[in-house]
Amino acid sequence: MTISICRRFSFAYAHKLPEHGGLCKNLHGHNAVLEIEISGKINEKTGMVADFKQLKDLVNLRVINILDHSYLNDVVAFNFPSHCPTAENLIIWIVQELQAGLMFTDCNLCRVRFWETDSCYAEWREE
Repeated sequence: MTISICRRFSFAYAHKLPEHGGLCKNLHGHNAVLEIEISGKINEKTGMVADFKQLKDLVNLRVINILDHSYLNDVVAFNFPSHCPTAENLIIWIVQELQAGLMFTDCNLCRVRFWETDSCYAEWREE
C-alpha cells in the first residue's frame, strides 16, 4: 500500500512579468504557499513514510531559502529566462530542485502545488 504525506510552506517574493498584458508587468509581490507531497510505503520499523522534519529541511535548503524575500527576476539559479518567473516556470524549477535532492530512497515526489495567491495555483503531479 502506498501512502502520501504532505507538508506546507509559505514564503514571500516579488517579481514582474514584462511580457504580460496586464498589471503583472509591473513589480509586485506575493505571499505564496507551497505544498510538497511525497509517497511511498510505510516503513515497518518507524511506522512512517518519511520524517516530516527531513522533508522540511530538504524543501528549506533547496527551495525556500532561495525564493523567500527574493526578487525572482534576479535569481540566477533558474533555468528559464529572467523575464518569465511565472507560477508555471517556478513549479518546474521547484520540482527539478526537489527531485535532485530527494533523500528518501523509498519515496517519490508525487505532487507539488504552488499557490501564488489565495485563489490561484499551479500544480505538478507525477505521471
